Amino acid sequence: MEKHLGTIVAVLFGSLAWAQDRPDPVLERVGKHFRIEFHHGDLSDDVAAALADPALATVEGFWPVLQKMVGARGGEVLTIRLYRDAQSFLEIEHRENQVAAELTGFVSKAREAYVKLTPELAPALFAHTGLPGSTVQDLLWVAADLVIEPLVPRGDTDDWMRWLLVIGAIEQATNPKRDYGVDPYFDSRRGGFVRAAPERRYRLLDLQMPPLDKAGGDNWQWSIGCLAVLSQLLESADRRWARKVLKAKFRMIDGHDATGHWRYSAISAVLGGNPGKNGERLDELFAGMTCEWQIRGPLCQRDGKRLLLAGGGDRRAAIDAARPLPAGDFFIAGRFELGPGSDRPLRIVFGRDEGGNVAVDVDEKKAWIGTWSQADEKWIRRAEAERSQPGSGPTEVRIEVVGPTLRVLLDGTEACSWLHDGRELRGRAALEVFERIVWVEDLRFGPLQ
Repeated sequence: MEKHLGTIVAVLFGSLAWAQDRPDPVLERVGKHFRIEFHHGDLSDDVAAALADPALATVEGFWPVLQKMVGARGGEVLTIRLYRDAQSFLEIEHRENQVAAELTGFVSKAREAYVKLTPELAPALFAHTGLPGSTVQDLLWVAADLVIEPLVPRGDTDDWMRWLLVIGAIEQATNPKRDYGVDPYFDSRRGGFVRAAPERRYRLLDLQMPPLDKAGGDNWQWSIGCLAVLSQLLESADRRWARKVLKAKFRMIDGHDATGHWRYSAISAVLGGNPGKNGERLDELFAGMTCEWQIRGPLCQRDGKRLLLAGGGDRRAAIDAARPLPAGDFFIAGRFELGPGSDRPLRIVFGRDEGGNVAVDVDEKKAWIGTWSQADEKWIRRAEAERSQPGSGPTEVRIEVVGPTLRVLLDGTEACSWLHDGRELRGRAALEVFERIVWVEDLRFGPLQ
């Protein structure tokens, strides 16, 4: 027995040593300006190549934008390390990231760039998503930072100008006309303003966010939104805004600290110093802000005329309505196609309060209404029905709330209903996808006439 036990222990420790010594599979792609070093973990070489090639194309295609905006010059090939394994990336992120928020793409103090492949999809799903849009955003972020940070004057002590230029470059590459409904990430960066106070009149001073190296969690997202709006304002005034900001002369202004002087000088170099005119420009920008949905989960990207949402093993994919549901009777509707992955349902959530929320779930076989109890920490199924036409093809899902009745219709036919308990069913709607792909088209909500 002791002999067998010793053999088992030896095998176990041998296997552990082999796993620790096993080389990390790396696929390299090199272009004229960037090198992608893809640590692809459990992904096959074929899948890794199908992701590494567009990753390199993304950052190489970004170079002309950086050249035109900030005068990027060639020279040393810049390396970006892309990681499939979450734990490997997190160990580096916790050690090297310079800001309080947890990021999936960053540049270390030593000017080394790291990106996590998000979300953590099953390998087969990448055939449908391609290089995920969330990863594209991170690749553009670190590529811009690698180029822009050395160009920023030393007076930018809190990195305000650095991040302003980085965000501006990303949006110039992904949505040069700054149109809404084109890029979900562009819209999402502005969703916080619509959510916070859609009728509020903002001033330039309101966009002076705290230093991003001290901004964690929601503060980071708010700061990024401020920079996105400010870069859009500067772009609308002068297409050469980035170079003017970089060359701005420092001006002393009474009542401002050093940081305030710096920002005022940079903004004035583009907009001028007329507060009335600048306020009108900002009012016009916010009046045209029509973003309806904000990304909460990692992957929401355009796939033709449809949105593709993909939830991974690490996080659900989720988008939240930027505006609240209307008073009175209302509907939520959209056309959905359940794609590959797990058998978990598509979930439409609304009626959130301190006690829980209401959700309508739809999978290939059933539709059901459920409520989440915060006190009991569990879902309670209120009504359900088998689908008359089971399957994963495109389905029009419509939720109607008329007085105390909640109805769920699939392709125009009522599937199930629930006479609710008088709770408030408004707030903001959300769409959630777990460990699978779902295509979404014409997602909308409004009052019932």
